[in-house]
Amino acid sequence: MEESFPAPVERNRKILLPIYKAARVENMRASLTADTLIVDGRKYRVNDLQRLPEKIGFAASQRKVADVVTLFNSATSPLGRNYPCSFSDKGRIFHSVAQYVAYAQADMFEDHDAASRVMASQNPSACEKIGKNANGFSDALWKMRVEAVLEKANTLKFEQNPELIPCLRSTSGTDKIGECNPYDNFYGTGCKIADLVAGTPDQWPGKNINGNILKRLRDKLDS
Repeated sequence: MEESFPAPVERNRKILLPIYKAARVENMRASLTADTLIVDGRKYRVNDLQRLPEKIGFAASQRKVADVVTLFNSATSPLGRNYPCSFSDKGRIFHSVAQYVAYAQADMFEDHDAASRVMASQNPSACEKIGKNANGFSDALWKMRVEAVLEKANTLKFEQNPELIPCLRSTSGTDKIGECNPYDNFYGTGCKIADLVAGTPDQWPGKNINGNILKRLRDKLDS
């Protein structure tokens, strides 16, 4: 009988499971207990994955295609919008870029109830659903503002969590950064990281808004 866990623990396990599998492939001693990953006797949680050995750390959730593009798995990479890390803006504490974006959606359309529910949740998927369903939400109006919101969110994330900057810098040497999520044609490439088309940016079905913003932030760091 499969063990069941509370929703926040299940979300963390989904992030840790690919890393656990990568560790096993590398013949490392690995186990996953609730939402704690143990590798060669050391414990890791989702908020300190930057401490992982390089061969199974954030590098394991990325793939470089020559000097063309660095692809990252939106579900597991520290570059992803759903990656759990805390940062603040105007006295509010956010726990992911996805939560920040959802709050901005609710705030833009003055749905204060939706904004409160976003702040009460640390589940990125739940936050996204609340934000998109804010009263008066207009996709056309939101798309006029989304890049500025997303750029600010990512800037705050990396400024206030400098331990994540090496992950962003590791994409240097490639012309583009692609967020891989086959179910997202707006923020991501619309591809899986292993798809052949993922390595050819002009064939991406998605707009890759978040990947493009990360590339701009990386270039600022490198300049």
